[in-house]
Amino acid sequence: MEKLAEYFLEHLILDLEGGLDVKELQKLIGDTPEGAQLLGVIKDDSDLEEFIVAMTDGLREHITTGITNEILSREFSEYSQQ
Repeated sequence: MEKLAEYFLEHLILDLEGGLDVKELQKLIGDTPEGAQLLGVIKDDSDLEEFIVAMTDGLREHITTGITNEILSREFSEYSQQ
């Protein structure tokens, strides 16, 4: 059973449910320096799609230890500094 659990953790795919678009993103991040930096990278819906894919891929490594607000904030910051 442990091997099966390892298999699931190695092959688990994260997906984001919902209809996030750039306008909604702007509302969610507000007028913060971090938000402005992220919006400098995400200019349209195709950039947003790339961001979502990058985030879900990057978060896979945290599945076994847990995905927290702190980890998400760090990932957002790293993405916006590309």
